[in-house]
Amino acid sequence: MSVLAHDVPEPFVTALRAAAPDLDIRTSVGPDPEAVRSVLIWLAVPDFLETLPNLSLVLSLGAGVERLMVPRLVPDGVHIGRISSAVQAEGMSDYVLLHVLRQHRRLSQLQDEQARGEWRWRLWPRAGDVAVGVMGLGALGADAARKLAMVGFRTRGWSRTRKSIKGVACHSGANGLAAFLADLHHLVCLLPLTPATTDILNADLFAQLAPGAFLINAGRGGHLVEADLLPALNAGHLEGVTLDVLRQEPPPADHPFFADPRILLTPHSAVCATPGQLAPDAAEACRRAERGAPPPCPVDRERGY
Repeated sequence: MSVLAHDVPEPFVTALRAAAPDLDIRTSVGPDPEAVRSVLIWLAVPDFLETLPNLSLVLSLGAGVERLMVPRLVPDGVHIGRISSAVQAEGMSDYVLLHVLRQHRRLSQLQDEQARGEWRWRLWPRAGDVAVGVMGLGALGADAARKLAMVGFRTRGWSRTRKSIKGVACHSGANGLAAFLADLHHLVCLLPLTPATTDILNADLFAQLAPGAFLINAGRGGHLVEADLLPALNAGHLEGVTLDVLRQEPPPADHPFFADPRILLTPHSAVCATPGQLAPDAAEACRRAERGAPPPCPVDRERGY
């Protein structure tokens, strides 16, 4: 049986072959589609999955799987999986800590003052007086929330179902959202993109935060109603924003977010795991597929993640 790496960057194919010499890794279907047991995807999703009669697994090499949720794209009975490793969690937590602390200590303001030749001493609030909330408490969000709490921030978490994380005040469901958002100084979105979470970052939500709050979105571009962001900044609901994801990537050069100094854009690079770091997890998922077993990190089609 074979593994099809569909439109996967060559460095990852090379790393996967090195990590799994026991697997037949191919980059095209070839003359024997019945030999393909697993398909690995990067960005592009193949439209020929139904032609692979022995397909057992479609594995996304990133955390997002929303593009695989299109009805009838992945045949019934085929497992859908994603990579979820400690390396990814570590990278996301680094990103979240960096930007919460950057916002907390107003580094962009200090840089502006330096450029103007100003030397202004000021006091900063203690981390323990600042409320930070993380939306999405999966492997990445839970790790980020734990580390924010360890720094000393008053940390909250919100997820679809109730979670328990040491040092984090956890809220869940639609009924718990208002209490989670109330008077937050920093909001971090690490949610999966589902019909229930699409457009969740909107004007109504921003109005529930502490005045002059900060937003970090490293989830998916579809979480943010982009038309609501600049009005929220102009109205003072938000003071600054960090976005790792947008609805269109790459965005057009004339996208208004590029020109606004209150918005920092990072090019979908919050998690920077190397192919060599991710390849062993992908190889293990493919080995399980050879046996007809589900992957280590399966996707629930009904939930969408």
